[in-house]
Amino acid sequence: GFQKAAVKIRMERGKIRFDALKSPIENISAEAFVTSALIKIQNITASIAGGTAEFHGAVNMTDSRMPATTFDLEAGKIRLENLLPETRGGPEAHGVISLVSRGNLTGRTADEINRSLTADGSVTLEQGVITDLNILREVFHKISVIPGLVDRLMARLPKDYKSRLDEKDTRLKPIQIPFTIRN
Repeated sequence: GFQKAAVKIRMERGKIRFDALKSPIENISAEAFVTSALIKIQNITASIAGGTAEFHGAVNMTDSRMPATTFDLEAGKIRLENLLPETRGGPEAHGVISLVSRGNLTGRTADEINRSLTADGSVTLEQGVITDLNILREVFHKISVIPGLVDRLMARLPKDYKSRLDEKDTRLKPIQIPFTIRN
């Protein structure tokens, strides 16, 4: 009967737009295998903000009241300026981010998922720039209320940092941040 039925699902060229994202998620392709006890997500790929995302996972439905999900997520070369909504006249984040994560969760409701989510991974930012904001200059401006402190710091500041005080934007060094989520 239906308990032993299996369905293979395939989708190509999908597109989703979220109000919170500047650009849509496009070229969505998905392949999944579904039975009454298991949803096996063989592959979901998509184009997002100039980059790509890929997802694999499985949902064990043996206990339908408390499904158990495992997942792998990899996203690369996502352009922040194409992802985040535009700010009106303020600083904006630019750069390329990548994400790798593996995790699991249990539950059907948002509360159950939030309590059970565990994941490990890393986020990488390259070519990072905060436009229309010079963080170094702002820090010097804020500490200028302490008499003589800026002059003493300027005397010890390396030449390349002194030249950065005149720049309009803040350039960020590449960074990789490992993360762990345990709830």
